Amino acid sequence: MPGLPGDGNGRRALASEPGRATLAVVVTYAAPSPLLPDAWFRRASGSSRALLPLMGLLCALELSGWDVGAAPVTNSLVLRTNYYVVTGGTLAELYASILRGRPPKDGGSYDAKTEWNTSYTFNYQRTADGYAPTVFEVKTVVVMTLPLWQPPKERPPELATNWWPYARALTTHELGHVNLARAAAAEAGRRLRGLGAFPSAGALTQAAQQAFDAALDESHAQERRYDEETRHGATQGAVFPSVEPPPRPRAPSPPGGQSQK
Repeated sequence: MPGLPGDGNGRRALASEPGRATLAVVVTYAAPSPLLPDAWFRRASGSSRALLPLMGLLCALELSGWDVGAAPVTNSLVLRTNYYVVTGGTLAELYASILRGRPPKDGGSYDAKTEWNTSYTFNYQRTADGYAPTVFEVKTVVVMTLPLWQPPKERPPELATNWWPYARALTTHELGHVNLARAAAAEAGRRLRGLGAFPSAGALTQAAQQAFDAALDESHAQERRYDEETRHGATQGAVFPSVEPPPRPRAPSPPGGQSQK
């Protein structure tokens, strides 16, 4: 599978078949640390089971084939995962490090984010019925940004117990956005392929743009609903463990046993 240890770049493509789309999946990691995702999950669980959501996503892409019709359609997906380093030997230190490094988005900042961009090109030919599309190419680039903890050599064992479930849940939520981006590209391709012949090349181009924009508008609305329903991952467990403030030192009692405020 793409992106396993020792292979920073993975590539997998389906052979083109009549009536099916060609799918290319490229996965790259741009981590500021040699710790790849399965490594930082293995620290907690002793296995790479936490990578199954990502593997399942890629398998779903492969099995679906993005079948959008009988004409040639090429869909390409590039998935990049970037990390910002967080450090700390206590929950409070970890949380402060996240607040300093987490990425901005939509006028605020979140512990993680996923951004994607989909574009398309097509060829056409003039037929007896007018100008008709022949070949479509839909390209999607997805970038996930996640926190990457670089734990100190000496740390309390309960710190990892608190951190890793949160990190896994955060990744699961962002993979939901990746899946929505994939679905958006598939829907855009389906609508583009459904276009027929038009009286002019300009009319065809305008119709293609309208179909593409409508598909993406619906996809962005789905993303907003996804974040609302999951409360940006909170219902999936992506909530940082409670950080208890340090205890305030008690002031010495004044003479006579009266309390001091």
